[in-house]
Amino acid sequence: MKDNYDFFREHEAQEEAWLSKRPICAKCGEPIQDEYAYDLYDDGDLVCEDCKDEILQEHRIDVDDYVQERGNGW
Repeated sequence: MKDNYDFFREHEAQEEAWLSKRPICAKCGEPIQDEYAYDLYDDGDLVCEDCKDEILQEHRIDVDDYVQERGNGW
């Protein structure tokens, strides 16, 4: 008869098997557990939701500052 520890071990084994099939985030190196992943540079390297947010934050610019620095010469 199985006890709670046996059920716990079975559950852990199922979780590990599921994680082993998930793609790995190119930025943090962890399995992507979210529903979506992002190929931001169209190079096949996927990133997770959290890393996508970090990358976008790193590349965010203030448009008004950009226009002021560059003038009207795009």
